[in-house]
Amino acid sequence: MRHILSFDIAKDKSVYCFIDQLRNVIINSSLIEHKKDEFDLLFNKVKEYSNLVVIVESNSIYHLPVENYFRFKGVDTVVINPKLVKQFKDILNKSKTDKLDCLKSLDVIIVLLIIFIKN
Repeated sequence: MRHILSFDIAKDKSVYCFIDQLRNVIINSSLIEHKKDEFDLLFNKVKEYSNLVVIVESNSIYHLPVENYFRFKGVDTVVINPKLVKQFKDILNKSKTDKLDCLKSLDVIIVLLIIFIKN
């Protein structure tokens, strides 16, 4: 089973959520500042889960602290184009909020994972 940690990125902080591939919420949408000690606390919460994948939206340079931290820890990290998430959101006709955006990113990735798992 895949476990997915998704971030909606801002300049110095992000909203994240953590689910499994069946969309069971493990950690509800939460705010994290881009500081090593906060990343360490989060990493300690999620590191024991199997098949961990981190998803971040590309956002100028603001996603780099999150991306670099988790890549350095050896976690599979995927940077996605926010336009893709927006298009997917528009198809679902859902409202936009940061807390929902991290779940929207997860929706996109789960669909892609299902496609790749089946193939």
